[in-house]
Amino acid sequence: TNCSLALGAAAVARCGCQRLLKKKRGLRGRHGLKAQAVAISSPVIAAPRFQCVPYGEAWREDAGPAICCDGLVQGTDMQLTHWTGNTTAARYYADTSTEIALSFVEQIHAGSNTDIEIKEHTELLQKATVVNNHCDTDGLLACWTLLHPQEAL
Repeated sequence: TNCSLALGAAAVARCGCQRLLKKKRGLRGRHGLKAQAVAISSPVIAAPRFQCVPYGEAWREDAGPAICCDGLVQGTDMQLTHWTGNTTAARYYADTSTEIALSFVEQIHAGSNTDIEIKEHTELLQKATVVNNHCDTDGLLACWTLLHPQEAL
């Protein structure tokens, strides 16, 4: 069965794959560089929730819009993943799903009102469920980035 998972700073949660996830530690740096502050204008735009979808199962479209972070979950509205066969937009693409998610939220928060794609992605992020189908570091951090963009950047 699917399980809800809150990826907060003090979260110790269980995902549908039954592997224990421990609270985040030392989330610093990006692209191998030292961490630097990135200003986010208010209000902070973040995804409202996370859902673990068991590996091999599809997202139920009647469950509302969804963004797949890491892995491949069929039926989602957007994919932010490096996995083979993905449809991640070239403007966000990077070597890891965490880097892709960071690029996504960075561009959303720096976006202009004239960029139609950014406007659409901003609207999607505000109402979408972030989904993943497995538990690993890249997937956890990618999902956490969409749920906590201010802290991630």
